[in-house]
Amino acid sequence: MTQVLKALTDDFDRRMQMRRRMMDHLDITNRPDLADELMPFLRQTLTACNRCVDPEICETWIGNGNAGAPKFCRGRLSFEALADATAKVCVSA
Repeated sequence: MTQVLKALTDDFDRRMQMRRRMMDHLDITNRPDLADELMPFLRQTLTACNRCVDPEICETWIGNGNAGAPKFCRGRLSFEALADATAKVCVSA
């Protein structure tokens, strides 16, 4: 059971690392002051990345220098909404 739990935890950690890399790739900044407003989008990216069939494809996407989030990503619209929201705040601040 311990090995199964470790494998699940390692897989989750790897997926969340890819999520953070995608957020960095899209210049999404950590804005606790917008957490309530952006929570649905944050939650959707967590769910999408956790359920992703092939997280390594995002690593390739980012590594190849592709712009934006992949069109096939289930969390793409939420990642884009987060990027837009944090960019507007940064510009107006």
